[in-house]
Amino acid sequence: MCRGLHFCRYVDDFHIFCASKSAAKIALYDFAEVLDQQQRLTVQMQKTRIMSKAEFIQLADTMLVERPINEVERLLIGAVKSETRGDPYSQIKIGTANAQTVSLFSKDNIEEVLDKYLKAKVVDYAKLGWFLRQRVAQIGAPEGLPLVIDRLEHLHPVVASTAKYIINASANFKGDSVALGESVIKALRDPVVQRLPYLEMVLLDLFSSVPDLNHVDRHTANYVNATSTSLVKAAVAGNRAAWLSERKSEFRLTDSWLSSAIVMASKCLVGDEGRFWVEHAYSHMTPMEKMITRTLKPPSNTN
Repeated sequence: MCRGLHFCRYVDDFHIFCASKSAAKIALYDFAEVLDQQQRLTVQMQKTRIMSKAEFIQLADTMLVERPINEVERLLIGAVKSETRGDPYSQIKIGTANAQTVSLFSKDNIEEVLDKYLKAKVVDYAKLGWFLRQRVAQIGAPEGLPLVIDRLEHLHPVVASTAKYIINASANFKGDSVALGESVIKALRDPVVQRLPYLEMVLLDLFSSVPDLNHVDRHTANYVNATSTSLVKAAVAGNRAAWLSERKSEFRLTDSWLSSAIVMASKCLVGDEGRFWVEHAYSHMTPMEKMITRTLKPPSNTN
């Protein structure tokens, strides 16, 4: 592999990526030569193929999609396929989805599939991530939101898929907001979550995306002597403009996530005060951080 090849290895399986079919043939010959001369091993030709990009993506998708962990997931796969005509990346609007499809994504069904994955002797995180990202997130199934947040400590290896599901499901959630808020506060105390700024911000965004969550004061009480991204986000979600205004001089803008949160928080401040705060935050950012921050949508002002 020291010849500049781009590859991915899992145990004794290798995927080598090349720019053309002829380059792939040359790479295969080189690979076989290295195995023979250095390891005294041979390539198993019956397991070796040269595939186009489209063929490889289709194979990878099939390995994930077509092996449901149980009958319930098989039913969920079928329901999603019927709604999207087989497009694994199409978003389903739950309000216009077939009633039978929506009913399949019940709390009991999501819990059964989720726990089947998590209680396995060896957790298949690749498939679990696909379940969260391309099943429940695709339809934004709200019934699984409390389940996922309660099991968050077991979902760190699939944090991106978990975050995508939380974002999509939060817009449709109409369940027990008090219980959900308690679960969110508990999750925010998790030291691992606190080391994952993106997931932390996604959880804090629930305070603004689910209007009935009224736990902002309880959350800020956890940070009485701290100035953090969490504090800023929680204060913004609760529209605590006075609190932000009084403490803005305390913020040290050495953290890009904190700077981004402050830019979003400027919506709570009136006139020149908000504009000055944005300019101050931008002055501590790299060009890339500025570009990313400008794509963030500030939370709605809820008086």
